[in-house]
Amino acid sequence: MRKGRVPIPELILVCREAQNAINKQAEVLRKRKTIHPGPTAHSIQDECTLELIGIHGNSPTTLDFDLRKPQRTLGFSEELGATAIREVASTISGLRKKSAEGFDPGVLLRLYSLTGAISPKLIKRIDWITPGHNGHGRKISAAITKSVREHVAKRLSSPRQAPVEVDGVLEMADFKKEEYKCRI
Repeated sequence: MRKGRVPIPELILVCREAQNAINKQAEVLRKRKTIHPGPTAHSIQDECTLELIGIHGNSPTTLDFDLRKPQRTLGFSEELGATAIREVASTISGLRKKSAEGFDPGVLLRLYSLTGAISPKLIKRIDWITPGHNGHGRKISAAITKSVREHVAKRLSSPRQAPVEVDGVLEMADFKKEEYKCRI
């Protein structure tokens, strides 16, 4: 983008999809279903909502975010929102690995939507940078580029297996014992 300028539609898209990715990751951390109709739980919205606190006009335009912080009691463990932000960065970094395990489909769908903001004319890359835990620890930086979009699409299109239990009366089935497959 031009120095210090952000087109409103792209700003809205980046902000919305970044927030959605964080919300989905928070649902994963709370062991909730991430592909569901309807809004995100209020508790996740309360703990994970971001606020845009600055736009800096460096050579790349930088958007600074912070978690919305209502008046709360002091806690010494890392907040859900901060953990979710760090996990999204880890997911983006881990997409280049060969293993298809460990990626939640809901989070991947939100990352795919976020990569839709990448275009050669306006936004060439988005750097997702998280500070260390409580100002200490390791900073995580993950680049979102067109190649990340391709990696996410590949993960989403690959077949997934999940164990399923079915209760009821079996009327007909074809078994292939040597392949451990069954068609019901």
